Amino acid sequence: MANLEKLEAELLENRKKGFEIRNKIDELKTNEVLPKIKEKYEGRFWKYENMTSSEEKWWLYSFCIEVENERGGLFNSFEITPYESKCNIKTNQYFHLCQIEITREDYMKALELFNIEVKALANVL
Repeated sequence: MANLEKLEAELLENRKKGFEIRNKIDELKTNEVLPKIKEKYEGRFWKYENMTSSEEKWWLYSFCIEVENERGGLFNSFEITPYESKCNIKTNQYFHLCQIEITREDYMKALELFNIEVKALANVL
């Protein structure tokens, strides 16, 4: 029984150390990594080639409104798939590793085509 209590106490101490290390890592990410990610993504325009399992391809366009953490942020995004048109404002959308930065003009051209598609759908209703 003494061995069990000793191991449980050791486990508790290791958990405390683990939380302390996790907090230090989070602090470093916030102070060192996050500013670099914000500089790279915030206020910029992106496109990402999306596809279905049947290999139909289309572009998903995104504008990064705000980086929330090292994995993602708040994005305004839209896409016209072979099946539907979608416009989303997503929180904590992950950064796509294969996304391509585009100009504001390219983004606006794609958005204009998206708006034409949405208006055409609205006229059907």
